[in-house]
Amino acid sequence: MRGTTTMQVNAQSARSVVRSSMRAALLALMLLATGCSAQDVAENIANQALEEEGISIDLDGDQITVDGPDGQVSVGQGLPADFPADFPLPPGAEAQGGAAGAGRDVVAAFQADGSVQEVSDFFASELPAAGYEITQTAGDGSTGQVYSVSGNGWTGEVAVGQGVGTSFTVTLDRLE
Repeated sequence: MRGTTTMQVNAQSARSVVRSSMRAALLALMLLATGCSAQDVAENIANQALEEEGISIDLDGDQITVDGPDGQVSVGQGLPADFPADFPLPPGAEAQGGAAGAGRDVVAAFQADGSVQEVSDFFASELPAAGYEITQTAGDGSTGQVYSVSGNGWTGEVAVGQGVGTSFTVTLDRLE
C-alpha cells in the first residue's frame, strides 16, 4: 500500500511539472507571436516561475536584491548597506563589492593601500580598539593573515592577503 501512495504522489508531481511546462511554452508562443524577442520571452518565463515561488529580483544600478520566502539577499558593488559603521577599515581601503543577507550576514571585499603586513598590523591594533575581540589568528602577517573576531553584536573573520595589491575580505554574522 505504501508503494501505491508514493507512486500517486510522484505521478501528481510529474503532472504538475508538465502543466507548468505547458503553460510556459504557451506563454512563450504567445509572446513570440506579439513580436517579443526570444530574450524577452525567456525573461518573462523566468520572472513568472520566480513569482510562482514567491521570489522577486530587483536590479537597481549596481545592486541586485533577491527577496524570497526565506529572506532577502543583496549583492553589488561597494559596501553593503548593513555593514557595521563601527567596523575599522584601513585608511584608503576601497570596497570592491559585497553582499548582505536578511539583515544578518554581510561580506565585503576591499583593496587596501599598504603591504599585507601593514594592513594586518592595522587590524591587530584597531579591531580591539573598536570593540572587536580577536578570538583567533592564523598566518604570519607578511603574506597573509586571518583574524576571527567577535564584538558589537557581530562575529566573523577578516582575511588579509596579496592579490593585485593588498586585499582583504570581511565576513560577519549578526549575533542574535
